[in-house]
Amino acid sequence: MSITKNTEKVIDSSFVFDASSSWNGFNHQGKLAIYECLKTMEPLSFDELKDYRLEIEHLEDFSILKNDKYLTVHQVKSYKENSAHSHKEAIWNLMGIMNNFSEIHNSYLHVTSEITDINNLKSILIKEMNSVFDEKDVKKGVNKKSPGEHMIDVKKSNSFDNLFKKFKVYEYPDKNKFCGLDKIDDLVKDQIRKCKKKGTTAEDINRTFYHILGIIDKNIRENHHNIQTTSKTGRKKIYINFIEIFEVLSTNYENFSLEYASIILKSEFERIIREYLRKKDDAFSIVGNKEDYQNTLVVTKNILAQINKLSAEEIVDFCLIINPTNQINKDIHHSTPNLLFLMSESNIEYSFLAALKIIKNQLIENKWVYIIKNDAGENISYLPSTIINPDLIEEYGTISEKILNNPHNEFLREIDVIITKEINNIKISDYNRSIMKNIEDPDQTEDEKKYFDKINKIKNIKMINLNHAMEDFKDD
Repeated sequence: MSITKNTEKVIDSSFVFDASSSWNGFNHQGKLAIYECLKTMEPLSFDELKDYRLEIEHLEDFSILKNDKYLTVHQVKSYKENSAHSHKEAIWNLMGIMNNFSEIHNSYLHVTSEITDINNLKSILIKEMNSVFDEKDVKKGVNKKSPGEHMIDVKKSNSFDNLFKKFKVYEYPDKNKFCGLDKIDDLVKDQIRKCKKKGTTAEDINRTFYHILGIIDKNIRENHHNIQTTSKTGRKKIYINFIEIFEVLSTNYENFSLEYASIILKSEFERIIREYLRKKDDAFSIVGNKEDYQNTLVVTKNILAQINKLSAEEIVDFCLIINPTNQINKDIHHSTPNLLFLMSESNIEYSFLAALKIIKNQLIENKWVYIIKNDAGENISYLPSTIINPDLIEEYGTISEKILNNPHNEFLREIDVIITKEINNIKISDYNRSIMKNIEDPDQTEDEKKYFDKINKIKNIKMINLNHAMEDFKDD
């Protein structure tokens, strides 16, 4: 199954934007896009499906096209402020787009909390539109039209009433005009069940859900790569044909795969980051530590940007690398419980993300290490890990043994230091004397020599805590 490149009609760049580097297929926008696709697909025949496709982050957050013409456009907002007034800019954007694309049937605003004075939307927009007498007073957009410029266009065209009739705040099956972040997964899965129609297991529904998320995520990554590597004039937008989603719906996903494993891990990592940000957001509203809050935003944005670029195999490798004590063989241990062991929320938050926050350097992509030079001018590699503090000192030996016996420990040959939450100045060999005994036999084959060379390297890895890491990097 592949995402098909289609010839697109030329669109005025003042209407086009791209934020695909800042989100992925596993967040709220991606899931809403899937939900709308499935809702649109449900009554269609197979032949009709061929006429439809999904566009991500181009004209709007997402759009549905039929026969290369825009059918519906959708903007997604998740504001703390839930008044009608706080959403007027988003609505002017949607109305401005409809004003310039007459084929659009409807535009929709999706929100995550109820708009308190939703019945006043029209009067608020009219009041603002009538209060502007000189378009010079309207703030201009830089790379695309601003909400104010869209408002002026609507006013000049005398089309407000007609456009407002085509605008909707999206209504969900429960008749609410909002959908919380914690509700969308169940809505999508219910819609998958309706589209599959035939009897399916809960596991098949769940895996179908993640496979469709993977299609959205792949599309976002490919379009972002396209933007980075091609000029505007030579750039082709990559769409998702409804047939691709239909093919996923028609497949039984009882068997586990590496691709599915990567989708599960990526989705869970995004969820952990979202929850981490929510906690920091709550803390900031109480304590008001602006510097810590901004640092958190930078760290999470950077790591998500790196994660978003990864292929299926690379995302699995990332999870294995930052969990050096794991005992998972990625070639055989594809069950969900095994994989989610790699995504311990507390370990990621209190060790891995904590290390990223105190070290301002950039992680080396796909190696997930920091490099600094020691006093002798040698490069020393530091791996931020998910290892937290053991309850008993006797557990140091268990941790050392697990690192040594990691089924994919080849990456550890390039590691000098592992950053943990609280373990400090401990070498792998300090609490595992059997390591020394295992490598003393001089009568070795070439393969044995390579193996013991690797063991010799790993046994000298040092574990340090967050404070130690901060000291090591303070002048770098």
